[in-house]
Amino acid sequence: MLAMRWCMRLIGIVSTAILARLLVPEDFGIIAMAMIVVGFAEMFAYLGVDLALIQKKDPTRDFYDTAWTINILQGAILTAILFLLAPFIGGFFDEPRVVLVIQFLAFRAVAIGMENIGTVAFRKELDFAKEFRFGVCKKILSFTLTVSLAFWLENYWAIVIGLLGGAIMDVLLSYFLHPFRPKLSLSKFTELWAFSVWILIRHVVHFALDRIDEFIVGKMFGTRAMGGYYISAYVGTMPANEVVMPLARGLYPSYVKMIDDPPRLVESYLKVLGMVSVLCMSICFGMVAVSHDLIHVFLGERWLYIQPVFDFLVMYAGVFSITSGIGTVMMAMDRFRPFVLLTVLHLAVLVTFILIGSHYWGVKGVAAGRLVAIIIVLPLMFLVLKAVVPVTFGRIIFVTWRPLVAGAAMFFIVRFFHIGAIDIPALTLAMDVMVGVVSFVVCLFLLWIAQGRPEGPENVVVGYVLKFLRRKANG
Repeated sequence: MLAMRWCMRLIGIVSTAILARLLVPEDFGIIAMAMIVVGFAEMFAYLGVDLALIQKKDPTRDFYDTAWTINILQGAILTAILFLLAPFIGGFFDEPRVVLVIQFLAFRAVAIGMENIGTVAFRKELDFAKEFRFGVCKKILSFTLTVSLAFWLENYWAIVIGLLGGAIMDVLLSYFLHPFRPKLSLSKFTELWAFSVWILIRHVVHFALDRIDEFIVGKMFGTRAMGGYYISAYVGTMPANEVVMPLARGLYPSYVKMIDDPPRLVESYLKVLGMVSVLCMSICFGMVAVSHDLIHVFLGERWLYIQPVFDFLVMYAGVFSITSGIGTVMMAMDRFRPFVLLTVLHLAVLVTFILIGSHYWGVKGVAAGRLVAIIIVLPLMFLVLKAVVPVTFGRIIFVTWRPLVAGAAMFFIVRFFHIGAIDIPALTLAMDVMVGVVSFVVCLFLLWIAQGRPEGPENVVVGYVLKFLRRKANG
């Protein structure tokens, strides 16, 4: 699952780097405004019927047919609603170009709903190799279409057509890769709805949590600011998301199998938390340390104005990554209500600090507000988890403090050894990355040794290295 997401995001990185040079910030601002509305509507089309099918031990064909029918009906209704509401949304943002974009993208909802429900079996049966092929093929097709259109059109319509065309190609690919052929049916609607209603509420609130800052930036600061913020959020949170999201997607069916053995589930969660902390702390502290050259090389000189916003959002992503597995555990344990209520509280705290930050510091204050909000809510999230499974704060701190300290040390080391006299961003970026990698690994393992070599990601790495060396010695 990690390989799939990283392959997909590698394609996404290349795509973004190309588009950032072909399009202007205003183009991304228009897309971001449209996708806030379209994405929010698509949340209502996502009832989590795929998760319901995964949780059921032996779902019959009727369950799959009903799930597919629900997805199509939701998609068709939302397509009509979006099409009719588009003029009002354009008026709200005071951006008439958004109207036609929303109406065009509205058809994504019905396209997504028609995707072959049979592909859920890839995850249910833990057949992640097929899931890998499905996900990567979708991304390659979308990348090829969008980038080709960008070279031809050189405006935001390349992304718009690419998004809709990509959704249609996903549908075709899903039927090519899985032999299941669903039929229209609502015979199991009641059973699926009982599970899915909380999934729907969670995803709607979660979407608001993810996009409320972009909504406020688009309303208050215009398309250029919106474009810069959108790219900062996309690139800045990408590394953390691409560790967290595939793990959550892959671990959910595994956690479901452990719900009768909470101690085992906790051990699995803590192992994953340790690995996520190592990956995300190293990436996020490193990205902030080299952000100026990273933006210059990756996006181009005209995007340097986003650096302050970028830094805050990268650090937010690092902190948020530590909390991400909580939702997966809560869903597996069928304990949606406390987690949804906590997410609503997080949203309220976030809106408060975003509004304060935007009033005093503009767009940078919005990004800073997001970071402050997650730090405030972080202890409450672990408190809710502690009430559901037998995990202690001490064990959580035990697996996260070493990556956190090593990441902070790496940040200062990279900044200290940065050679400002060399005016070649690509060269200084490469040098800083090498310094960062070495310093993080050294600091992490020194802390691990000083702590008495406890169980953690370091043991796994050392085990693989020793195994590799033995193979070489014997070979």
